Amino acid sequence: MAAITIAELAKLKGCTLAEARKLVGLKGGANKYNAVSEWVDGYRFDSGREANYYRQLKQLKAAGEIRYFIRQIPFHLKAKTPTSGKVTLRVDFGVCELDGTMRWIDTKGVLTEAARIKIAMVEQVFGIEIELA
Repeated sequence: MAAITIAELAKLKGCTLAEARKLVGLKGGANKYNAVSEWVDGYRFDSGREANYYRQLKQLKAAGEIRYFIRQIPFHLKAKTPTSGKVTLRVDFGVCELDGTMRWIDTKGVLTEAARIKIAMVEQVFGIEIELA
């Protein structure tokens, strides 16, 4: 299945970006960092950067350079309570190397202070390192 961006869909259909987003069930416009979501292999990605990283991982898997990869891995830092919401960091990709070690990758165009704090918390609590791509 080929990937198509919302902008390409709008051009094909002769409609606006907002109308194209509605066609695929997306609400609102581009996100606050101007990332445009993209669909690849039936999966929705929040940005072209994330979609491109997925394509790279597929190539590595096909070439036998990694065992496997998984998407959208939640790391729960705090359960929801009656007075506050839960705190979760969802990492874009987990990659299992040939030797069985795991790498954790988050594709960020803009690293916000909130994301920086959550990443540091997950690294400390779970004893892992999150790579930014």
